[in-house]
Amino acid sequence: MKKKLQVVILSLGITGIILSGCDTKNVNTDAGYDVYTQKTLKPIKDKIYKMGDTVEFDKIQVTINNARITKPSSKKDNYKGDVLTVDLQVWSKPYSKDVHIKATDFELYDSKGEMKQHYDGYIGQEISGNLSGEKSPDSSVRGLEGGKLYFEISKSEKYKLVFKPTFSKKVKEINFNVYPN
Repeated sequence: MKKKLQVVILSLGITGIILSGCDTKNVNTDAGYDVYTQKTLKPIKDKIYKMGDTVEFDKIQVTINNARITKPSSKKDNYKGDVLTVDLQVWSKPYSKDVHIKATDFELYDSKGEMKQHYDGYIGQEISGNLSGEKSPDSSVRGLEGGKLYFEISKSEKYKLVFKPTFSKKVKEINFNVYPN
């Protein structure tokens, strides 16, 4: 019995030594970063977020899901370049007062720092909606899922999307790096 106990203790010791040599994952310890959910809780000044990050402020969450280059509509003959289509989600939990999201709250800059124009040639409308309202008994969340932004672009590998929430008194702008796929 004493031998079995020694073998178990020795096995646990060897396992501990082996595991202590394993590489551990570094955890983001930036202020405003929730280690448990791996979501950003509030914007950090001068930080540039990447696609897929969820930025939360004033009970609003913003996520840039995807960006892709698309062709302009054949019905709009005065623009012959490419269009950057950005898919995003904006959520309010719980309902927030006086929160209206519109496409003009977003600006796009290319790698040279030139601001790009919104493209209005598609039938589908750019993101626009009211996140305010009365809290309903069946849902405490209100959002604009599947919202889109369209920009007239010259091809570049990287763009900077700037969200300027007009409803926020604390946050002036949030920056996202956007890489079209």
